[in-house]
Amino acid sequence: DGTLTGNEQQHFTIVILTMDRLHSLQRLVRSLMHPDCQYGKFGMPVNIEFHIDRPKNKTDESWFDLIRWTTNLSWPYGSVKSLVARENMGLRDAWFNAWKPTNNNDRAIILEDDVEVSPPWFMWVNGAYDAYANVRAVAGFSLQRQDLVPLTDRQ
Repeated sequence: DGTLTGNEQQHFTIVILTMDRLHSLQRLVRSLMHPDCQYGKFGMPVNIEFHIDRPKNKTDESWFDLIRWTTNLSWPYGSVKSLVARENMGLRDAWFNAWKPTNNNDRAIILEDDVEVSPPWFMWVNGAYDAYANVRAVAGFSLQRQDLVPLTDRQ
């Protein structure tokens, strides 16, 4: 049921959805490593999971370079895990299968490889978890504002 037994440590997982854009992924990870992110403030490990999708067509050197880079990443705040898809999942399935909490103490954020975060992101997300974790009407929260683009008549 996800209930804590009392001796489970709280931890945070950064799930990054990626495929073959190493430069974008490196930019995101650089933003995550900014010293003002204050990962130590909450006293929990902050782990990274790279979910690496397989290209629909032929895999090329850029895909293998990305796998090598994620496998060799040094992340001082927790563990690093690279999960490589056996076949192309697509972005929708990558999102739906990105993270499943194992108990009420699990916290995570899911990021695509083409975004960056600002230094206060970790404080904001943990503040949101602290404020809304037990509010049943809240299913999740986002670090970005979704702008609605009005549809125009196509004539």
